[in-house]
Amino acid sequence: MAIQLSTDPLVAWPLVGGGLSTWAVNAQGKTAKIKYAPVPGGEYQIDPAHSVIGFSIRHLEINWVEGRFKDFTGTVRFDDKDVIKSSVEFAAKVESIDTGVAPRDKHLRTADFF
Repeated sequence: MAIQLSTDPLVAWPLVGGGLSTWAVNAQGKTAKIKYAPVPGGEYQIDPAHSVIGFSIRHLEINWVEGRFKDFTGTVRFDDKDVIKSSVEFAAKVESIDTGVAPRDKHLRTADFF
């Protein structure tokens, strides 16, 4: 079983554009102008070695359970002329869910959740 999520169009894409600049504020409250190179339009594969699909879920209103999917693929289609036409698509294998607690992971893989 795999989870399929797709957003079309992508409504926000941080730090992209033709040599744009943005402002950042450091811990002392000072601002600095940050420049970055433009991201060329095209199709980009999500690199699982440098990416994480993670989640946090409230448990019994007293703590948070964090987890991630270890096996996933994805594609970003970035339109540098019109960001609204960009999209992100990814699939994560439910069998790869990992919360650090084996019995919970086994339960999460059932029809109770997916």
